[in-house]
Amino acid sequence: QMKRVVKDTDARVADLRAENAALRTALSDKMTRDECDAFVADASSFRETLEHETAKAREEMDRHRQRWERDVSRVHEDIKDVRSMCDERVESVDAKIATHEASDHLRVDAVEAELL
Repeated sequence: QMKRVVKDTDARVADLRAENAALRTALSDKMTRDECDAFVADASSFRETLEHETAKAREEMDRHRQRWERDVSRVHEDIKDVRSMCDERVESVDAKIATHEASDHLRVDAVEAELL
């Protein structure tokens, strides 16, 4: 039983040494504190730039949205004006047609009188 305990202990020690070696390798692959600080500074600078660019893009979108709303409003007003103008012209043409039709019988009478 003692041999088994010694064997298990030796196996555990070997496992711990392997784990320590793996951790040392992982730590050596990591960046140094100075590299980490430089990375954080770069990332912070990039973030500030992105926030600034995002704010500018939002302002530009708001400006475009306001201009678009004004343009749409203006187009709707123009459509109303054109419809009104078309309605007036249609009424004018209808009135001229009605006047022409009302005097049509007089022309027919005048042509018949000339032919007789």
